Formats: sequence, structure tokens, C-alpha cells
Amino acid sequence: MSSTEQTVPIAAGLPSRVLVDSAGLGWDGVRVRELADPPVADFVLPPVDSLTVLLVTAGSYVVESGAGSGRRHALVSPGTSAVNAPRQEVRARWRSGLGEQFRSVHLVLPAASLAATRDALPRHVRRADPDYLGRDDPFVRETVLELGRAARQGLPALHAGTLAQSITSYLLLADVHDDGGNGGGLGVRALSAVVDAMHERIAEQITLADLAAVAHLSRHHFLRQFTASTRTTPMRYLTSLRMRRARELLRDDTLAVQVVADRCGYRNPTHFTSVFRREHGVTPSRFRVLDT
Repeated sequence: MSSTEQTVPIAAGLPSRVLVDSAGLGWDGVRVRELADPPVADFVLPPVDSLTVLLVTAGSYVVESGAGSGRRHALVSPGTSAVNAPRQEVRARWRSGLGEQFRSVHLVLPAASLAATRDALPRHVRRADPDYLGRDDPFVRETVLELGRAARQGLPALHAGTLAQSITSYLLLADVHDDGGNGGGLGVRALSAVVDAMHERIAEQITLADLAAVAHLSRHHFLRQFTASTRTTPMRYLTSLRMRRARELLRDDTLAVQVVADRCGYRNPTHFTSVFRREHGVTPSRFRVLDT
């Protein structure tokens, strides 16, 4: 490992198991790790000068971050990202009532690269260091996924450096900050209970009223607060969980499509096929062929 790489800590206190690590690839300070995260965690990480981007790649759970009046929470799932600004202590905790396995990719961008990129930008477009929790940003998602692939395959520094420069510029130019807190949204306990109920009853005919009852709210207030917390509606989020479950089940060739539909909460196979095609661009049967 180069001396430059050694100056970039990557949250050694995280309670996670390392699956892939770019250390030793000579990536000039940029570091990527793919981690298997535990279903329950509560930890504090000291401030560092680098900027960290986290991308969830497996699992859905509610994460709390910060402390006191600055505490915030978000529902995260595959494709959701978070950014920790430099020189800030990280306090975080999460829990899955179902013991679901989580995975994530962590990208660390060194302070020197941040400073050089910021200095190269015109003053009128410079923004404060990015800091947010629980967003679905397509550019961040695809760039971090590609960096994860590059780490797994041991690709050269030029490839990694180009991607890192692109995401650094993007984050410094984009207005990606949390407003602070979750005003108007569900509390962390209510949100966790609703998500757990979705997982537990994914094969059932769940209605908006059923989910509102879990949160002890009227349908109207539940819809508004869930959407404020997650930037999507309850039924849209439930559909995303069902489609993820469908993809997993379709990899078992012994299960008929009708059985998969039923286990995902769709009593009408035609409706299931229609929703699956809308979400993935192909029918369940075609997905099964392409995935083999």
C-alpha cells in the first residue's frame, strides 16, 4: 500500500465484515470496500478529513444518524446512498427486525482530492461539503457500483481515478444536503415497524389501511408522513420489495411463475407479469432465461 493510501482511513470501527478492499491496488488515495453489515449496529466513528460515500447494495432497513436535535433517520434499500462530510463525527445505528443480511459499498475520497477539485471550480458554483442520508441518486449509485466492480477485478488506477474525479466534481456541484431531522415524517420506531410488517406480510394482500394501522395513524396522515420520510409512497415501496423478492424466487427453476406471484402477494399471475414487466422491461419468464 502506498503512503498516500495509508492517509485515508476507511472507518475501521464499522461493525462489518470486509468482502472486497481496494487497498494495495495503487489507487492514489481513493479507497473502496464492499462490506457485509450486521442486522443490528450502534456505533460512533471519529472525524476524518476525507469524504465517505456509502451505497446500500442488499437489505432494507431504517438507519439513524447524528445526535440530539441533529438526529435524523431514513429508510434505506438497494441503490440508496449516504454521504458523510469531512471532519464530522459519525453516530449511527440500524436494526432489522427480520435479521436481514445487509451489504454496502464504501467509497472514501481523500481530502487532497476534494481540495484540488474545489479549487478548480469557479467560486460562484462552489457549494458546501455534501452531507445526506438515504437518497436514490442514479449518478452516485452507478458510479459507486462501477468502482466496486473495479475493486473486485483489480482494475488500474486510471479507471478508478477517472470515476473518483467524476463523482467528486458531481458531489461538490450538486445541492445534496439534508434539511436536518425528519420534520413531517414518521418517527424511527413507526417507520421500522411498518417496514418490518411489509417484509413479514409480503405474500399477503396488504392495504394502505393495514400499514396505517401499524403506525397508529389514519390513512391520509400515514401516506403523507411515510412519503415525507422516504420520498416514495407506501405502496410503491411495497412493490419494490415484492419485485426484489420475485427476482430472488425466479432464480429457483423449480418454482412456477404462478407460485412466485403468489409468494409475492399477487393472486393474479397476469397482474404480476404486468407489474414485473413494467419494473424490469421483461416478463418473469424472460428474466429467468436471461438470468441463467
